Amino acid sequence: MVPVVERSIEPFTELIERAVGDAVEAGASESQLALLKEAATAGEVTVEQMREAARTVVQCMKDAGLEAEYLETSNAGVTLPSYQVRVGTGGDDSRHALGEACETREYNAISYVYQVQPSSVALSDAHYQQFVPVVRECLQDAGYTVDPAARWVEVESQLQQALIESDGTVNCFEVVIEADRLSGGS
Repeated sequence: MVPVVERSIEPFTELIERAVGDAVEAGASESQLALLKEAATAGEVTVEQMREAARTVVQCMKDAGLEAEYLETSNAGVTLPSYQVRVGTGGDDSRHALGEACETREYNAISYVYQVQPSSVALSDAHYQQFVPVVRECLQDAGYTVDPAARWVEVESQLQQALIESDGTVNCFEVVIEADRLSGGS
């Protein structure tokens, strides 16, 4: 049996403290810092806080002369307020730099915390739990033994190990992607 690689989920208090420090060092705006501080008090970053950050980064980009729009997607059961920006082609590094500056000031730190906070990880794990049977079958077909009671986090670890050990020939992630697509996506 492939050894299970334990996934460490950083406690929210440590995650948010580190993120605030990194955000200050990177030059985050007062708006983003306020959202992070609200989240620290509440114990999580809410989808509403992410929506505010995404709308703020879009406005920053528009103010900088870039074409940007607000987007909201769902990935693995987690709603992700985001944005799309068009900086053009032809290697105009100054336009890319403007977009990156807005991301740093208004979005990156809070988005990172939102995506890796324990509540988002739990939602993602719950979403992928539905695919354990097809993943178990894929791994077993490739010669791996999978505990019948395994939860997504253990199976995901085995997926990664099988991919590495087989130099990419056992890629049961493709089965997950296809099953997710057939189920209507995230």
